[in-house]
Amino acid sequence: MGILKQLRGAGCRPIKTATMLSILSTLVLTSNVTNATVKITTDMTNSDNKKGKIHNYWNVRNEIPPYPNLTNVEVDRQDSMNLIRLLGGEAKSGQKVTDNDAIIYKNGEYVFRYWKVRSRIDAVKSHGYKIHQIVLDNPPWAMQRGLNFVENPTREGEYDIDDKISTYGNSFPPGEPAVWADFIEKLIGNLIQKYGVEEVSSWRFRVHTEADFIPHHWSGTKKDYFDHYKNTVRAVRRALPSAKVGSHFLPPPSGSNRYGVEFVGWTSEQNLPLNDVGLSYYPFYNNSAHVDMDRVWEKFVKPFKTSSGWKAGTSFSIPEFTLFTERDDDGYNVPVGSAHRDAFYAMMSKMVFEKGINKVHTWGDKTNNPFFLAIKTMAGKDRYKNWRSGTPLQSGNMVDGYFAASTDKKKIDAIVFNYNADPLYKADDKIEIAVTVPYPPGTRFNFRSAIKRRANNAQHQFAQQYVNADKYVSDGGWVLDKVRPDATTKTDKNGDYGTILTTWGKNKWKEEKENLSGYQSLNFSSNTTVHSVAIGSNQTKSQIKVQVSMPSFSFRKVEFRKQ
Repeated sequence: MGILKQLRGAGCRPIKTATMLSILSTLVLTSNVTNATVKITTDMTNSDNKKGKIHNYWNVRNEIPPYPNLTNVEVDRQDSMNLIRLLGGEAKSGQKVTDNDAIIYKNGEYVFRYWKVRSRIDAVKSHGYKIHQIVLDNPPWAMQRGLNFVENPTREGEYDIDDKISTYGNSFPPGEPAVWADFIEKLIGNLIQKYGVEEVSSWRFRVHTEADFIPHHWSGTKKDYFDHYKNTVRAVRRALPSAKVGSHFLPPPSGSNRYGVEFVGWTSEQNLPLNDVGLSYYPFYNNSAHVDMDRVWEKFVKPFKTSSGWKAGTSFSIPEFTLFTERDDDGYNVPVGSAHRDAFYAMMSKMVFEKGINKVHTWGDKTNNPFFLAIKTMAGKDRYKNWRSGTPLQSGNMVDGYFAASTDKKKIDAIVFNYNADPLYKADDKIEIAVTVPYPPGTRFNFRSAIKRRANNAQHQFAQQYVNADKYVSDGGWVLDKVRPDATTKTDKNGDYGTILTTWGKNKWKEEKENLSGYQSLNFSSNTTVHSVAIGSNQTKSQIKVQVSMPSFSFRKVEFRKQ
């Protein structure tokens, strides 16, 4: 309270010279660019370069009951929901929470309470959301009956009594698998009766969350999970033969007990359905091993999609994702709120599109993020292969992009980005964007672009107005010296202001953020006319060329429209 009293009267006055206008970088338009060090090109006259469609991978959000912050879809814009911990088996402060359990044991018998599940589904649907996926994860607490809990287990079938109530609730396999299977089959039938077979058939059913995160999300053995998956999906399919079923794991390099890739092969050997595979991705923004998309593909995703058991038509998604600045000693992760976040989203999207990732689920609504606004209008357009040449001026910069166009090539879009594992801001890079189009030289196009970078990042604008948002509490500011008292390092100032500031600072950020020009916005430059240039003597095709600046940790949306 002493700190808050000191802060209430200090640092709350806006800096008079701060601007509220969005700042767009200078655009240099030429036909013969000579000073760009990186060139990003595509050829839209060759049909072999067409590589599928830009799809909306960002429309699913994760939620855990009781859903206190839902607003209507018309406002939220993220229209589908992934429902986690729907069956109960919850815990709070190390104690069981049984109020919402869909299975209880009473008077010597199991009681199935389907209405507990339906009420939670109805709460989501009442706001206009579609159900993307039902997660059949924590079994209700009654399902621990039949398990043999001991201290220091050494034999098969023994389980550690210290893990009986995990951070996430009941993470053990059902003690009576036959009862569980009976419940699942009847639950699916009950949902079909309530919502209709057509709607329930559109949902996906996932067996557990991070099934190889032992003992936190799964306190059984690998064999226990494999058996549990078989038992569960067979029960689901008995009630709904067309049901889409799947599982969810951690990245293979993240620990020694990661068995997701092995699981894929095992389901194939067992002739079990596997329609969806999910992988959590929680990168730290300054860890090169986490943010190098080539490495993420090679080490995280490729092992699954090239597994001998991988079948055509299987969907690969990232059902849990957040970009973090740091993790303190208590395991508390801090989301990024600076310009690094939006640039990373753009860089990650290239891998999503090129490597066939179906969905990336987010925690809470993220569709108002400027990057989502940038790619929203690209959905449904044809994506084209691109090439990158040259070397960025700044060491470590990852500069690249991708292109999309309407069928007639009259509407052409590009996303270009600049990211670096070193979080310090550096001098701008300059790139040339070159698009070969099926039109004669001299064809006129309207050109405009919008950029998100540090200067028009909302948190940066806030810190320009309120200097205390960039100062630690120990220096008289609002940034917590440590997000948690037991952290060993000072708070990273690029963290989200809803997390890293004092209570006073958080309230001021919440009060002011929607008034900032950089908050949830993407502002385009005015249209400029550019003329396509000749490619040798060819008169049937030509090239659009522009040069743009790319500041540190930025992405740019570029649009060409044929006049």
